[in-house]
Amino acid sequence: MPRGIEPERGDRGLGRSRGGLTTEVHLAVEQGQKPASIVITAGQRGDSPQFEPVLERIRVPR
Repeated sequence: MPRGIEPERGDRGLGRSRGGLTTEVHLAVEQGQKPASIVITAGQRGDSPQFEPVLERIRVPR
């Protein structure tokens, strides 16, 4: 890592790319377009690996 640049903490949704600091929002919505689950990650994370965490956070009241 270059001197003077500190790594971002794992609990933040910030990532570095050529464009600067980025964030990705991964979400699942119901048919009424209301959010059922939201996961925020650093911008360099891929969408496919976040599929399972998004599904695991969906809660349906009984």
